[in-house]
Amino acid sequence: TNEYYKKNIQSQCDCIYCENYRKSVAENISEELKDFLNKFGIEIDNPEEIICLDVEDDIINYEVFYPIKGRVVSDEEKNIELAECNIRVVSLEQGPNTQMTDPGFYFDILNVRLPWIIK
Repeated sequence: TNEYYKKNIQSQCDCIYCENYRKSVAENISEELKDFLNKFGIEIDNPEEIICLDVEDDIINYEVFYPIKGRVVSDEEKNIELAECNIRVVSLEQGPNTQMTDPGFYFDILNVRLPWIIK
């Protein structure tokens, strides 16, 4: 996963919602979620896809896709509830359009609520 990030995730959307995500995520997600993502070598401020779902009182609700190189080894439930977020494990075909090849999958994380910090 670390090598994939270094080689493939370099161009980033420069819209204000994506910029807000990248600037605010590290300081504003729970340590529990941060630790979970770090175990997989994920650069938390650099997802493959960032989607702004809604805005309420200067809180942005995001859906983000993080690529993971490797295979899912369990057939158990592929949804994880963690720190008020819902993490779905999805196949490459269900993730954003990318050049990533097998073996791989995505964490599709819903309900990432971050404050609006862009001035």
